[in-house]
Amino acid sequence: MYYNTTNETGNTLKSSKDKAESQDQFIFRIFNTWRHNNGLTPSELDKVLKENYCITWPITSIRRAMNTLTKSDKLTKTSELRKGIYGKNEHVWKVKT
Repeated sequence: MYYNTTNETGNTLKSSKDKAESQDQFIFRIFNTWRHNNGLTPSELDKVLKENYCITWPITSIRRAMNTLTKSDKLTKTSELRKGIYGKNEHVWKVKT
């Protein structure tokens, strides 16, 4: 889901929505492939994207996609915490079963 906070319109809005949807789908496929039993934090997912797919997305886009997938009942945000890239705890997400 794209959150149109900058009031885009027309083709620009369509392109942004399409990109967000594509990111959501790609991230969900990763959860179904990579360590889905252990789950992933946003930082861990960022590392998987960079190291295995040569994809660099802003961490905010990764978090947006994970939250969107949670709202659509595809992922679950667990109470488990792991240290993130900035030394702060991050929640672990898992595929909803």
